[in-house]
Amino acid sequence: MLLSAIVEKGAQRIFTRTKVEVVTTRFTMEEVKRYLPKLARKYSLDEALIRLNLDALLLVMRVYDREEYDDKIEEAESHLGERDLEDVDLAALALKEEIPVWSNDRDFEDLPMESYTTARLLALCGL
Repeated sequence: MLLSAIVEKGAQRIFTRTKVEVVTTRFTMEEVKRYLPKLARKYSLDEALIRLNLDALLLVMRVYDREEYDDKIEEAESHLGERDLEDVDLAALALKEEIPVWSNDRDFEDLPMESYTTARLLALCGL
């Protein structure tokens, strides 16, 4: 969702037009930062502008370090099984904080935490 919000897609409205508190993991942020050059090319955008958009999003969200949810990593791995190990940190954070996951990734379906797609979250927020 962060990548979509960075390029000013519908996801950005969650940050700018709702009171939804968005949180993520340091692992996820590093993954997003690595993907920025590819994102810039894909949408024919200036990479510096995309980085500014990311910096703006970081002002309104909290980024958790792994030690804050490390005790839930093993449980998250057991729920994700063979799905996508890159999702483990986000799942562990959701388990630790007892919060839903905001993702269009189908790997979060049928897990013990609720998940919302962007479309569903926008609808719930009346957008």
